Parts: sequence; C-alpha cells; structure tokens
Amino acid sequence: MKIDILVNVVIYKTLPVNSIAVSSLLGCVGYFEGRIRVVVYDNSPVGEWGVADENFEYFAAKDNNGLACAYNYGLQRAVDSGAFLLVTLDQDSVVSKEYIAALCRIEVEQDSCIAVYCPKIIAS
Repeated sequence: MKIDILVNVVIYKTLPVNSIAVSSLLGCVGYFEGRIRVVVYDNSPVGEWGVADENFEYFAAKDNNGLACAYNYGLQRAVDSGAFLLVTLDQDSVVSKEYIAALCRIEVEQDSCIAVYCPKIIAS
C-alpha cells in the first residue's frame, strides 16, 4: 500500500504502549487515515507489541543493534511502501496532530534537492 509518510519510532526496554511517541501517535494517526504508517522498531532483548492498530507495524530486533540498523530498517520500509517522507523518532518524542498535519502539507518535487526537514526543538 502506498502511503505518504512513514514514521519510524525506535524503542528500547520499554513497552510500546508506554512509549510517549507511540502513545501520542496512536492519538493522532487515525485523523490521517491511509496517509501515515508507523513502524515501531524495538531494540529490546524481549520484544512485546501489545498494540492493535492497522496503521502500526512492529519489528522486534531482539538485540540492541543501535540506531543505524533501526533507521535503515525504517528507510527500507519507506522505500518499499512508496512514502515520500520518512520521520524518525525516539521513544520519548511527543507528536501532535498539528505536527502530522504540517507534514501532510509538505509537497516535494520528484527531483527536489531537499533531503532533511528538522523540527524546532523546544526544551523546558
């Protein structure tokens, strides 16, 4: 299935449902049905999914292979699904509907030289 945006969330030693990123995405991807796919890459020794949502996919690495393997997995899934945008997140990232809506408004030309979009980081 072709999607617009693939979100790759990397978790480690936390249940997906306890991840801030997964929880916040569960609360907003339904508004963008069919445009977003979330891949949760679990680097934990014992992987456990526990989320039933067709917009989510879970991969248990069973070893901590590091972020590079997790990001490469997400990149391959984005290519395979035809996504034009790949978003990488850690387990403690917070995502809002407004952020996803802004991503959905991005239009990228096929031959564009744009390679990276970066969010504004606000630290408290």
